[in-house]
Amino acid sequence: MTAALPETSDEQTWLPVTRVLEHAFCPRYTYYEEVLRIPQRQEIRYKVLEGRKVHARRERTNRGYKRKRLGVIEKLEDVALSSETLRLYGRIDEALRLADGTAAPLDYKFSPMPDKPRDYVVHQATAYALLLEETWGLPVRAAYVYYLREPRGHHRIETTPRRRASTRKLIRAMRSVREQACLPEPTRHRSRCRDCSFRTICPQ
Repeated sequence: MTAALPETSDEQTWLPVTRVLEHAFCPRYTYYEEVLRIPQRQEIRYKVLEGRKVHARRERTNRGYKRKRLGVIEKLEDVALSSETLRLYGRIDEALRLADGTAAPLDYKFSPMPDKPRDYVVHQATAYALLLEETWGLPVRAAYVYYLREPRGHHRIETTPRRRASTRKLIRAMRSVREQACLPEPTRHRSRCRDCSFRTICPQ
């Protein structure tokens, strides 16, 4: 999915929601992509290629699907979202209207379902929730992440005030890196360096 900037937006002040996941994975992603403008070259990565194939197959075969177990009364696919407040934009795989009058974003991941959602996935899901809430004007109490590889399944991520505040703080940190053009400290989870697109140029 390619997310376009809102028509009235300024590229210098808006950020794609994918940056939220990347910054939470490691803050240096923001520096390399937003300050140095170095692309990730994601097209050569297996998971990205396979994930795109899965999305294409799902969009061809899954048009009428309703997630009744979640109380879904309407499902829209590939929905553009934006937030003037956060200056953030993106597209969500599915935007759900629920029977209780709330809405929820659902994001697909081409990976096995972990025991609990990773911190960077929680931040991205919370960001999608904030965008959907502002775009649709409906309360969003939770976001869903569905994992497509075995063991398959989904996580429900509650959009608690604490999580919302934490994600807003992370977005401010992203902007600080870009505006100050400063190289931040790397992630404290050093095992993530093995799966980093910038590992060959990063001074760890």
